[in-house]
Amino acid sequence: MTKSIILARRSASHLRNLLKLSFVAGGGMLGLFILFTVGLRPIVSQSRSGIDPLNQYAKMEFISETPPLDITLSFSYFLPLLTYHYIVPTWTFLGPSVEVRSFTVAGADTLYVGASDGVYRSQDSGRSWLWLSALSCVGPAMVVDPTTPAHVFAGTCFGPYESSGSGITWESRKGDVGLFAVSALALNPRDPQMLIAGTNQFEYQSGNVYVTENGGLNWTSVLPQRTNAKVILIDTDDSRILYVATADGKFLKTTNGGANWIEIQSDLGGRIAESMAIDSTNHEVLYTATNDGIFRSTNAGLNWTRLNTGTGNSCFTAITVQSITPTIVYAAAKSESCSIVSGTAVIYRSVDGGDAWSKIQNSADLSRVFRLHIPEGNPYFLHVGTRSGVWKYGPITVKH
Repeated sequence: MTKSIILARRSASHLRNLLKLSFVAGGGMLGLFILFTVGLRPIVSQSRSGIDPLNQYAKMEFISETPPLDITLSFSYFLPLLTYHYIVPTWTFLGPSVEVRSFTVAGADTLYVGASDGVYRSQDSGRSWLWLSALSCVGPAMVVDPTTPAHVFAGTCFGPYESSGSGITWESRKGDVGLFAVSALALNPRDPQMLIAGTNQFEYQSGNVYVTENGGLNWTSVLPQRTNAKVILIDTDDSRILYVATADGKFLKTTNGGANWIEIQSDLGGRIAESMAIDSTNHEVLYTATNDGIFRSTNAGLNWTRLNTGTGNSCFTAITVQSITPTIVYAAAKSESCSIVSGTAVIYRSVDGGDAWSKIQNSADLSRVFRLHIPEGNPYFLHVGTRSGVWKYGPITVKH
């Protein structure tokens, strides 16, 4: 509310200057139009543009979700000279009340959550949830086929599973090698039969990265050494390019589908990556959230720069990049400092590609964050998967 008051005062100053300018330019007799509204505005289901019936030159924007405080200042002298639109973002708990280990989205309204007791699905953007199956021990690995939203893969302690019916039924995809303890999963969006699975040490199975090109019937290990894979990132423009972060602090890259690998250690210094993200418009730009800071690469992972302006000494657990405006990046930290063993998670935002960060006001009392996600069709909102369920934050920004 303090920000809103400051914005209103600043806009009032602009209004006085505009009035002076208008009356000097036209003797005060030309059509000066002033529109000032403060309050709650009706919200509709999708973001769209329309025409204000009071002013054919004014652009109005509607954003879905619960009505936040909406402040619009528009001053027009035949054509708009100044427009400022500010919507106060809010936190909304979507559920379900479980520890979210994995979280993914299918289409505009369908959400999937993987938990220790199975998979949950919402088909109304989180307003209600359905427990689908006792697919127990779902790990931090769940992906949706972007070409067929009903087609879902989940990684569990007992191997990868596939559903072709929106999570109602599941079939094992352990394949010919009998995969267990899936810790990471990536899907080639151009070829949903190609999956990359990272595994941990489990009884007789050593940790490695496996690739299938036939939907999980056959798997091939691709790492030259046995290691527990923690995060896998696939270059969606070239599926032969894979990035793998391991539980012991290694960062590996292949450009030929796993036939050869290079290990990148110099800049990351053995830090353990918890999450990775890629710039959708420039795949040379990568981000990684580690147990000791955020890092960015501008040359496809060969070199990394630490980004800590505004974040302090934080241990990070998740990171995501907005696809429409990839300079907007969000990251989640366990707390405000790595020295704080337990505390409320902190969400940071950068609007310049990670050079500087600001803390998002947290009224949700977030527990540990496992996943951040920005819906493709509605980038004004941020989904936050936590130890206690999924939260939504927004509207985040408004474009005119």
